[in-house]
Amino acid sequence: MAQVSVVVNGRLYKLECEDGGEEQLRELSAYLNQKIETMKQSYPNEAGEQLLVIAALMITDEFFDTREALAQALSKLSEDAPS
Repeated sequence: MAQVSVVVNGRLYKLECEDGGEEQLRELSAYLNQKIETMKQSYPNEAGEQLLVIAALMITDEFFDTREALAQALSKLSEDAPS
C-alpha cells in the first residue's frame, strides 16, 4: 500500500491507495478541492463540512449524468450495429 498526502479544503489528509495509484489519488483530490473552492465563492458563509457535502453531491451528479450519457451511447451503438 502506498501513502499519499493531499490537501483538501485547507486540511492535510494522509490517505492510502494501491501501489501505482498515487497520481490518480492526487488528481482526484485536486478535482475535489477545486469543486470546494468554487463552492466557497458561491456559498461564502457555509462551513467546511457543508462545502464537502455540496461538492460531493455535485461530483455525484456529474457521475450520474456521465453514466446516463454512456448508457444512451451504448444503446444507440447496439441499435445501429449491423445484424
